[in-house]
Formats: sequence, structure tokens, C-alpha cells
Amino acid sequence: MALVEDEGKIWQRFNSQRTLMGIQDWQVCVPTDKLEEASRLLQGPQNMKYYTISEEVPGLHPESLMHTFPRFKCNGILLWFKLVPALDCHIQCVPQNIERSKAGIPYPTLPVYAQSLLDTASGTDLEDLIDGMDLTGEWGESNLDLEGTSNVAWATAKNERIRASVVIDENTCLFELWEGAFPRRAFWEERLGQKEH
Repeated sequence: MALVEDEGKIWQRFNSQRTLMGIQDWQVCVPTDKLEEASRLLQGPQNMKYYTISEEVPGLHPESLMHTFPRFKCNGILLWFKLVPALDCHIQCVPQNIERSKAGIPYPTLPVYAQSLLDTASGTDLEDLIDGMDLTGEWGESNLDLEGTSNVAWATAKNERIRASVVIDENTCLFELWEGAFPRRAFWEERLGQKEH
């Protein structure tokens, strides 16, 4: 139990460090079928003193649907967040996959988050997580499914959603994910090799 508590504290510190590194929009993963309901709730009169709907920062981001998700500003502080459907995060929003901060904020457990990055072949984010949490090969063997490949069906479906969200032209492919299969173990070990010492 102490290991879980220590891991949770480190995980919270990692998330804080990412914010300090200039990642301004927090991503709040919600069940896919509850996205509109969550957005309406945050825009309701009881929450207007805490949050306001915020305009999207202009521009599209490669391999991303962030421009399509509801964005909010926390009133009184420089903090923005987006409601992101679980499908986009490749995380199942079920109780066993979630833990809470001391303030009660839910976030995915470390193994669930790391697995989602591995399954979606999110290399840069996985490298940041490995460095920020000082993850090891042994941790991966104990906590991750390293067999098989990244989720090609997920990448293909996400690319369809990306194409539906932009004007199709000769540059549309630049916003899409690569749909090839990455062997999970090799992808994990390559990211471990990038770890800063």
C-alpha cells in the first residue's frame, strides 16, 4: 500500500511539472458518452463562478482532435482545461482505472496511463512519463502489457474522426496518425533507452 501511495504522490508531482513546463491546457478525460453532459454541467449557472467556456487557441495540432473538444477557463487563475472523451485517450473510465488526488481530482492510475500511451504509440508523451516518473524496465514488466502491438484499429478510427473535423486537402494527411503496428515491447524499450540519466 505504501508503494501505491508513494507512486500516487510522484504521479501528482509529475503532472504539476508538466504544467510548469508550459502545458497550459489540462486534459480531463470523461466517459465518451458523457462528454456533452459534462460540458453542459460545467456551463450551468451553478458553475459559472468557477469556469467559463473558452475559445480554442487558433491552429490545428498534428495527430489530434483537441480543436474539437470543449475548452474551459478556470476563473481567477491561468488554467485552461479540455474535456476529452475516453475514446480519444484510449482509457476506460471505470473505477478501477482511476485514483484521486488529495483535492479529489480523478486521474488515471499510472499503469493505465502508461498503457494508453503505449497502445496509442504516443512516443514523446511516453518518454516524458518515463523520465518524469523515473520508470524502469522492471516496472514495465510488472505493470504493462508488453505483448502484441499498438492499437491499429484505434489509430484508423481516430484518423477518420480527424478527417471529418478538418477541410480535406493535400495537407490533411499531416494531421493524421501513422496506422502501422508498433510492437509494444520494442516501443517501450526504445523509449526507456531515451531516458535521461
